[in-house]
Amino acid sequence: MAVKTTLFCFFMLMVAAMVGAATVVGPATALDPPGSGIFVDTESGNLATPGQENEYAWTIDSGQTITVLASPQISSLQLNLELTDTGGSVLASATATSAGERAIVQTVPAGASGTYTLTVSAAAGTGDYVLDFLLNAAIEEEGNGGPINDTAAGAQDISGSGINVAASVSRYGVRGWCEGTDEFYMVDFTGLAGTAISIVAYPLDPGTIQVEILDSSLAVLGTGLPAADRSSRITDFVVPTDDIYFIDVTGDWNTWYTMLVVSEGNLEEEPNDSVLQPQPAVEPSLYLAAIDASVDAYAIATNAGDLLSIRTTTPWDGGGDPANTLDPRLDLYDGSGQLVATDDDGAADGRNAIINHEAASSGDYVAVVSAVTGLGAYTVDIAGATGSSLSFVVVGVWPGDGAAVTALPTSYLVDLSFAADPVGLDASDLTVNGSPAGSVTMIDGRLLSFDLSPAAAGDGTYTISIADSSFLSLYGAYIEAFSATLEVDSTGPNVWSTMPSGVTAFPVDTVVFSFNEELDPGSVDVFDVVSFVGPPGDLWPEVLNVFAAGPDLVVEIVPQFIFGPYEMIIGPDIFDFAGNPMDQDLDGLPGEPFDDTAAAFFELIPSDLFADGFESGNTSAWTLAVP
Repeated sequence: MAVKTTLFCFFMLMVAAMVGAATVVGPATALDPPGSGIFVDTESGNLATPGQENEYAWTIDSGQTITVLASPQISSLQLNLELTDTGGSVLASATATSAGERAIVQTVPAGASGTYTLTVSAAAGTGDYVLDFLLNAAIEEEGNGGPINDTAAGAQDISGSGINVAASVSRYGVRGWCEGTDEFYMVDFTGLAGTAISIVAYPLDPGTIQVEILDSSLAVLGTGLPAADRSSRITDFVVPTDDIYFIDVTGDWNTWYTMLVVSEGNLEEEPNDSVLQPQPAVEPSLYLAAIDASVDAYAIATNAGDLLSIRTTTPWDGGGDPANTLDPRLDLYDGSGQLVATDDDGAADGRNAIINHEAASSGDYVAVVSAVTGLGAYTVDIAGATGSSLSFVVVGVWPGDGAAVTALPTSYLVDLSFAADPVGLDASDLTVNGSPAGSVTMIDGRLLSFDLSPAAAGDGTYTISIADSSFLSLYGAYIEAFSATLEVDSTGPNVWSTMPSGVTAFPVDTVVFSFNEELDPGSVDVFDVVSFVGPPGDLWPEVLNVFAAGPDLVVEIVPQFIFGPYEMIIGPDIFDFAGNPMDQDLDGLPGEPFDDTAAAFFELIPSDLFADGFESGNTSAWTLAVP
């Protein structure tokens, strides 16, 4: 009997070791762009013995999709996956095509909130593995044991990744990897003819990304424009007919990305964290977004009398993954920047915000979403505005207005309030003293770079101008007139005079070098004093402070009382506001180590030898007889 008991206990211990307690998955973290609705968590495990099963429990909110990518870490391991729902029914299963290959459970709908369980086992071999759990996105199958999607014929269908984020808004998503070739995806838009679609491809690495949409005949219907957040965006594409459509993603090799398709909605575009540079709210004006550590601002073209209705929702706030603790607040500013309405918790759920406001005047209103508490995803729906276009202005330039430069820049950056329409954009849209710029480059939708160098005509003041209505924004507004100046200064500063100079009978605690132009205060410090010598010898340690005051370089020293000659040498790394170092010998070669330094000479003598007029003239041959 004792032997049987021992064998039973051993058997139960083996079963417990083989099954084990389920690993809890989460909390999942959001993938960019903000509001993507894609969340990921990574877990790892080990299958040590044949027949072992490892379980992973994931508690999530309803209305989402579950994707799992299993990657063996040893070439002899062939993985099995089985996903069960909250009641234990099998939803999906997958087996790697061979040992060493990955296995995928792809975009399985989670119809109810609760705990879903993934069971991992081995069809062959043992060893370590890594699991990527994704909510609300497919994983590109190429490179993960699936077919190649480099052409439309091999396009991966991501229709199964669709989720509803609002009453009429659907969103499809995929996480992929660029290998330097085209990556094709297919979406079925049957029943969506006439629907506005937004498409965003977002690089998760430093590389670049580009997106296009094609119809079933492979005609290109839309091409993404570069956005300020490095994404490529097709905004408000209207589906022409019920059909299958292809989305082509290209980018730099080895760039991970997310790609999203939103029907009847848009995605937040950073930077929009200031009322001075909001994201334009265009139709359809429901935005998928997320609050991290700042606010989000949306510009609304408004006419007097418009009945504005602005409301938020917080998806996935049921307590499961993904965690959404955001309690949003809404503020509304009119065209003059005055706060005209605010709300927190006014919606029926007591958590979200809602503003209903009749516009008293026309202008660009701005709705601001912020967090009262918490962080997380939200949607904001903006309705009722009838304004035709938003004010399109220059919000900044670099170098800044009035800046001093050594030469006209080949890249003069113009930052716009909204994205410019590249169609019709030309270098001649910006002039320098009336002459057109040499070229223009769209760095992203809001940032333009102009080459000003062809207009160079020596030192002096240059006026940079953008004429009123010279080009359009993507939203149909003409640019408003803009003007700024640059001061070109290609010569280095030089010293005109020093004080004290010659002989003096008073103790000296300050030496002043006066230059021919103002100095950059940030370019000076005590190390700009190359040497300071006097009767006691090396006096450099007695230099206390050096600063610039307009065109003067002021050197503060320990007061000197000992009679005799003194010499202080400065330079050459003392700069003007244009960035030129000293050019003391005026040879056009600034910053030379010896030729472009400057010296101050003075001699301290007894006061009883300092008579009226004695301090003038040539003192180099004087001798003093001291009894």
